Amino acid sequence: FNNSCPVDHRAMWLKQPQAQSEAEKAADANNTDAVAATVGTDGASTFMESELGLISWDSYQRKLSSQVHLVGCARIVGISPSGIEHAILDCSTRLVFHCGAAECHGQDEAGDREILCEPMSAFEKRFSSWHVQQLPVSPEHSKRTQERCRSVSCKGQVPVTCCSEHFASWCFSLQSNSNETGFSREQLLYHGANVATSLKTGVAVGVSAACSTTSVTVTTPVYILGVLPWGSATSTVVVPLMSTTAAVGLGAVVFAGGVATGLAMSSAVNWYAARFNAKLSRSLPICVYNRGDEVHLQLRSLQQSSKCSACCDDLVHGVRAYCGAGCRSLVLKNGAVGELNPPCNEVNLTRFLLRAFINGELEDSVEVHRGDVVVHQDGVLRRIPDPESVETPDSKAD
Repeated sequence: FNNSCPVDHRAMWLKQPQAQSEAEKAADANNTDAVAATVGTDGASTFMESELGLISWDSYQRKLSSQVHLVGCARIVGISPSGIEHAILDCSTRLVFHCGAAECHGQDEAGDREILCEPMSAFEKRFSSWHVQQLPVSPEHSKRTQERCRSVSCKGQVPVTCCSEHFASWCFSLQSNSNETGFSREQLLYHGANVATSLKTGVAVGVSAACSTTSVTVTTPVYILGVLPWGSATSTVVVPLMSTTAAVGLGAVVFAGGVATGLAMSSAVNWYAARFNAKLSRSLPICVYNRGDEVHLQLRSLQQSSKCSACCDDLVHGVRAYCGAGCRSLVLKNGAVGELNPPCNEVNLTRFLLRAFINGELEDSVEVHRGDVVVHQDGVLRRIPDPESVETPDSKAD
């Protein structure tokens, strides 16, 4: 859901219904009507959000597929009565690269798997329909994917334990090698800053404690000739507040406490973002193809929830996006594509204003809804209609 991740529709297309009988279609239509009627009175149901997402998913996929030629390549999934096939589509040459193995095999058999390269027309003959599963996040990502496909196709063998899904995942992977740390760049920066800040605080506290002093009043008896007591004398003595060892220990405790607090806050925010994004995955995103200069895209809500104004909703959504839940802004280079997924789980918030900024200046804005596909070109935002909903001249004549 952010600019550093590819557009991945693995979870959604798996939910797509296959061929249905007339009775099943009638039952689904009744269920859809019931869901739509129920949403009008209670929009908090997770089941209803999921069903509404499925209703519009086919339309979103058709719009995505109609503009896939705007990027260098795409990861697609072909569907046929016999099963599914993961593949890489080279949009410039209209060639499809895929592995013929439907199941994974051991490492010894991986090199025997043949990589197929065929025209898109031949692929469509064997698979009745296909969906876009992933789109590249940058032109560099697209170029690297194309190079991987072509290099493996020339060798004719797969360098990984392979089925069609593993092959497509390997080709589309953002990592150039398998040495993955498991942390994103932002997470590494956060943890590094947390350790550095905690270390600085611990050292400062330890040095301050070592240099701190306190005043102690000392009373001593006075003797005449060293034998006869003659009252007492009071004096003030400055002594260290604690020993050096104690000061070092205090600094270490502060350092450990700072690191632990930072890790706890990071875990809490990541847990919240992961939980919110899991719910948000049921909602259709807004996809943007960029065919112009580097553009900064922002979303604003045009509706208000039942409890807050639109400005308050934008503030809440901004805080959620800052914590990693959803995505309200993107920076896209020329030839890049990305998805915006506003972090709102309210069913009644469906209208948004998409604004495009170039060099800090507002170029264009357009009203969008979930499931829209937008193309930015020459400073203009253009919504793509559903290919099946566009009237042809024959249909208009009828």
